[in-house]
Amino acid sequence: DNIIIGNNLTVNSGNLGVTSQNGSIAVGNNASFAGSLFANTIILGNNCKVEQDIHYNYFFHGRHFNLGGTAITSLSFPFLELPAFPSFDAGVQKIIKGNNQTFYLEPGSYGKIRFGNNCTLYLKGGEYRIKKLIMGNNCKIKYQAPSTLMIKNRIIMGNNPRIEPDLENLDADKCIFYIQGEGCPLLNVFVVGNNPKLYCNVYAPNSTIIVGNNAQYRGAFIAKNILTGNNASAQLSLKSAFSSPVQEVKIYGSILFIGKSIQIPNQGSHAKIYYCEQALQNVLDEINSRPYNWQKWREIE
Repeated sequence: DNIIIGNNLTVNSGNLGVTSQNGSIAVGNNASFAGSLFANTIILGNNCKVEQDIHYNYFFHGRHFNLGGTAITSLSFPFLELPAFPSFDAGVQKIIKGNNQTFYLEPGSYGKIRFGNNCTLYLKGGEYRIKKLIMGNNCKIKYQAPSTLMIKNRIIMGNNPRIEPDLENLDADKCIFYIQGEGCPLLNVFVVGNNPKLYCNVYAPNSTIIVGNNAQYRGAFIAKNILTGNNASAQLSLKSAFSSPVQEVKIYGSILFIGKSIQIPNQGSHAKIYYCEQALQNVLDEINSRPYNWQKWREIE
């Protein structure tokens, strides 16, 4: 129900929103949003900037707040429709490869696909129905044409992973991961290590996305819970493959959080995810007693 973000966040494009009726966005100091914010309650620290609109029912901010658009209240729920999740069955054909491999994958149905370290998987384009995809460290997934990957179980990649187009005329909206999480409900179904470059769209409406430190994003990420490590906000750009016939402009390039909370920590801290219904009240209490001391609140929390 809450998004909790540390200091020094920069979102270069796209919107940030909480779809639950009592949800909140709580942001630390020195944050900059190129898009709009949507939540029942929005709390911003010092020196924050929102270039477009804020849509809210309750709004609090610190010193030197800059709004480029309009403050719009009240916000009714649901304020957008989530994309449809496809129904699919995975195949049984297994692909198991060792280290230092290059492999071109044809569209189709597969069972478990596993690669070792230093591998590159090329997607030729089309639909892929896969039971489970596991890759080691320093691995890449490169899509050569628009690709849709429907994962029955989960996808796991080690450190320094890359999911990116192989051609300059392709972008993040041309690669979509639908992750059902069968056999692992509410668990980690999209897990990548440190230093990832993720130019794709991920939709895991019933489960958790975990991303390591120093991440670069370009795409929409929709999940019940999202947990990201340090410095993940340094260069966050979004290009969404999902749109809504009702409010297409508002959700183009959005990150949507439909679970309990997301924590994007300050630089140098450790990533944590909170499932605390009291979190919003804690923030409001600290705002009232120490309006601008966000670091102290984070240490208490």
